Amino acid sequence: MNLLFWNLNNKDNAKLIFEIFQEYDVDIALFAEYKMTNINRVIENSDYQYIQFDGYGGCDKITLICKSTIEIKVKQEQDRYTFYTCRIND
Repeated sequence: MNLLFWNLNNKDNAKLIFEIFQEYDVDIALFAEYKMTNINRVIENSDYQYIQFDGYGGCDKITLICKSTIEIKVKQEQDRYTFYTCRIND
């Protein structure tokens, strides 16, 4: 499993993220300070192989993108962090 975490520092890095996804076959990616990056463009360019989870609105600083074969649930969320659980469906 390949996991990526990146604080994007409110910069638009959609093209670079897509390239990293392709090169490293990323399964789960978490991004902090991501609002300036068009995450939908990354997902569209990946032929919708990925889905995005923003939680329930308790934390607007972190987003998670994962392959559609991985089940994600938000366990706890506060304004500066989110706990996720994941299950890989084989």
